[in-house]
Amino acid sequence: MAYRVVRSDVIAAGLLFALSAAVFVVSTDFPGGRGGDPGAAFFPRLITGAIAVLALVLLVKHVTADERRTHEIDPTVVRRLVVVAAFPTLYIFVMPIMGFP
Repeated sequence: MAYRVVRSDVIAAGLLFALSAAVFVVSTDFPGGRGGDPGAAFFPRLITGAIAVLALVLLVKHVTADERRTHEIDPTVVRRLVVVAAFPTLYIFVMPIMGFP
C-alpha cells in the first residue's frame, strides 16, 4: 500500500530544522576555545547552521513553486528512512552522556 504525500518538502524542512535545533542545544555543553581558537561546539554548530539555511531554502522553494509535486511512499521506503534517521538521532542523544568521540 503506497501513500501520496503532497507536502514532503515541508515535512523534510521541519525535520531538518528540528535536527539542527537539537544539535545546537546539545552543543551548548561543549567547551569553548581558548585565545580565539574554535571550541568543540564550533563545527557542529557550523554544520547545523548550514543545514538550517538549506532547510529554509527548501521551504521557500516549496512555498514559491507554481505546481505541487507528489511523491509515492511505501512502507519499505519508510523503514529505510527510519533506520538512516535513527543513527544520527541516537548519536545526538548519546553524545552528552558518552562525550564527543
